[in-house]
Amino acid sequence: MIFDRPSSIARSAACVALVAGALAVSDASAQARSDEWRFAIGAYVWLPSVKGTANFPSPSGGGATGSMDTSQVLDSLQFAFMSPLEARKGRWGAFTDIIYLDLGNNKTIGESGSLGGNLLPPVPTSNSLSVDLSLKGWVWTAVAEYAALEDRKMPLDVFGGFRYLTMSNKLNWQYAATVGLGGFQQAGSTSSSGSLWDAIVGVKGRYRLGDGGWFLSYYLDLGTGQSKSTLQALAGGGYAFSWGDVIADYRRLDYHMPEGEMLSDISLKGGLVGVVYRW
Repeated sequence: MIFDRPSSIARSAACVALVAGALAVSDASAQARSDEWRFAIGAYVWLPSVKGTANFPSPSGGGATGSMDTSQVLDSLQFAFMSPLEARKGRWGAFTDIIYLDLGNNKTIGESGSLGGNLLPPVPTSNSLSVDLSLKGWVWTAVAEYAALEDRKMPLDVFGGFRYLTMSNKLNWQYAATVGLGGFQQAGSTSSSGSLWDAIVGVKGRYRLGDGGWFLSYYLDLGTGQSKSTLQALAGGGYAFSWGDVIADYRRLDYHMPEGEMLSDISLKGGLVGVVYRW
């Protein structure tokens, strides 16, 4: 889901604020809160697929630019590592989430045939294009949060803060063609990089299943700023132990970029597994 206008972000932010207010008013019977600091740190491995367009300057250094559909190349070897950290005291808290992305793959596309016909003997021909594309970067999210609903079975937080994206793209390519015993090769390389800051708002929480440790969890944020819009969503579940949680979730991160940026309308989505330690 991509929001094309900042007004959509504003309307969604207003909805989040209204929900937070309603839940805060209805939480008169919440359990007693602890005024002691509580902390949590986690480590996740994310295996996303990536869809979008990588934009590159002309290899010749001219004013022209080129682009490539990343899904045509990045169909394997995707990897991302995340490390969230949270601190809470009473209803208030803060959390930060750092994602490292290292996506890369190469692909060769080729075809063969022949020239000639009835009067001339056939001459074999072939051509191939080898492409090596890599995307590396960091995504940093940091927010302040408020426990709008303090409930043992169904806690819910609202939050606001920012997200920072920095990424670099590199493309190496090589083209080869042969006709009979002759042929030629041509190769090149180009790269681009950039960074974006965005303000975000959102909600997160979980739902406890029965009296055991099993739970369902969810997270949603959306924002705008230097990007046209950004959205991050997570849904899944896990099991809560006395020391922390083991989780398995599905996560999606979308960016709708302005023209001229290193990426256009990129979407990363896939499953993740991880552990969270609490003290």
